[in-house]
Amino acid sequence: MDKKVNNSSKFHKNLKELVKVNLISELEKVGRNTYSFTLVNQQEISGEDVSMINFSDFRVQVTDNGVEHPDFKMTFPQVNWNCPHVYKPSGKLCLYHPSEFVWNKDMIGRRLILVLYSWVTYYYIWERTGKWYGKEYQH
Repeated sequence: MDKKVNNSSKFHKNLKELVKVNLISELEKVGRNTYSFTLVNQQEISGEDVSMINFSDFRVQVTDNGVEHPDFKMTFPQVNWNCPHVYKPSGKLCLYHPSEFVWNKDMIGRRLILVLYSWVTYYYIWERTGKWYGKEYQH
């Protein structure tokens, strides 16, 4: 039991670090091991110009179940269910293929949040063009 509490504390601590380095803001605990936050406007993510996206318009919820990778959901705006990278019916975001990462508790840090920013970028473009420009795997 104590180990799970420590993992949860580490999860929360990692999220608070992301606030300090200005990758997320408005961090709020909304349930047991569930947090909500707003993305912060970034001029450049992964070397691409994303100035056309107002990242602060996107609110995300993340839940850490203490065993596997956390689940991310977009809580605002509502995600288009036709998006090829949203699990249905749960609405969880498909951020990466499991073969791309060996999961560990430290991944909630900067690396995974940058993957989330990339997902939002591709989603924004997909909504306007119908084409997903990120890496894809057959589901």
